[in-house]
Amino acid sequence: MKLSIADLIFSFEGQNLPLYVASMPFFRPFITDESAEADFYISSDLDLSLVESFDESKSIFNMDFEDISCRLFDDGGTTVFKMFEAGSGMTLWERWEAGSPQVHISEGRYSQSVYRYALWTAVNYLASTANCLAIHSSANVFPVEGSGELEALICLGESGTGKSTHTRLLREQYPQSFLLNDDSPFIRVMDDGKVRIFGSPWSGKTPCYKQQNYPLRAIMRLSQAPYNKIEKLGPIQAIGALLPSAPPAMNYIEYSSDRICDFVSDVVSAVPVYHLACLPNHDAAILSYSTIFGSKE
Repeated sequence: MKLSIADLIFSFEGQNLPLYVASMPFFRPFITDESAEADFYISSDLDLSLVESFDESKSIFNMDFEDISCRLFDDGGTTVFKMFEAGSGMTLWERWEAGSPQVHISEGRYSQSVYRYALWTAVNYLASTANCLAIHSSANVFPVEGSGELEALICLGESGTGKSTHTRLLREQYPQSFLLNDDSPFIRVMDDGKVRIFGSPWSGKTPCYKQQNYPLRAIMRLSQAPYNKIEKLGPIQAIGALLPSAPPAMNYIEYSSDRICDFVSDVVSAVPVYHLACLPNHDAAILSYSTIFGSKE
């Protein structure tokens, strides 16, 4: 089973893994020709003897959601990612090797929540080697007045700051726009240095799984305020605005953290970044749209 994500081909191999990928509706728009040459491989063939000896107390990154506990371990070029689901009592393991185009995961009949997050993690790790990452954001696409072209704006922010609300307000105010992804679009710096944004199989609570991509016009980080104010950020501020929205686990691994920093630097060098302090109203949507799409920077 092969998927095309951000114009990169991922091959999913093993006993249960290809069946899971083929059966899930959010992956279907991304299924591609089996004869396509794969860039990366995710295989459910992990030898558990290579990972089960990792000491839980030595994890370098911990994260919990729902009833799933995630732990990350690193041993100088070999990284192990562990997901334990309390409800089922099952553990999924991933093993990453620096420089390898392949991620190995354990075989099993895991829940949808475990599989989805595990595959998102594996895809991000591999895609990062191609200057590409999922960014926690909500992305709208707009026609550019006078050119007929379509370009995207992404809204960043911590959970609860109003990313989805602001992109919804923008679509209400400008009905010619549409949602590309509401949680985890992929941003890729192309070989020519231009930045494009891609729909993905991961879109949070809003089903929006589009096999489409567009030039990225601007990035906007939101914060709640009793007023509406927008400002363009300088380079250092722009890096600080984008970096927290990149996948967090890889920032804790020496060989991948360098890639994340290079990626963020490349993106903010090519795309303007703004901060919008705002109320959840249409005036905020008008302000952000007129600032970003009012003139080509």
